Amino acid sequence: QSLGVGYHLIGENEWLTIAENILQVASNNLATSTALKLTNDNIINNLTGEIGEWTNQNVPAAGLPVTPAADGWFEYNEVVDFKGLNIAPDYYLTDATNQIGKIYVGSAPGLKGFVRGQGGIYGLDLSHTPSEKSAEIGFRCAK
Repeated sequence: QSLGVGYHLIGENEWLTIAENILQVASNNLATSTALKLTNDNIINNLTGEIGEWTNQNVPAAGLPVTPAADGWFEYNEVVDFKGLNIAPDYYLTDATNQIGKIYVGSAPGLKGFVRGQGGIYGLDLSHTPSEKSAEIGFRCAK
């Protein structure tokens, strides 16, 4: 179903911009809130939680970041090689004490879609093919 002219699947850069903006608001409680305030006082709902969201980015299996193992969630500071992808939070947020998200690469071959928001505001699951359907993955449109 079309929302109208100018709407699109949220982009990876748009997602990262929103995530960074949310982290700039000290009153946001990422552990318990589903409504998060932006620096302009607007509210965005359900950006993180049990349901992940597709962004518009894909990566071939050969371009996946290198983690200590393929099938497991890892902190961003454990990534051995990002392979040129600009996917991580700023350096000051990448240790385990911040608990703002981890990365999961997966071991299946083929093209992988970016699924954001599960397990933290910077959570990134790269184990799904872009054509995959799942009750645990939704999407967000932007304009």
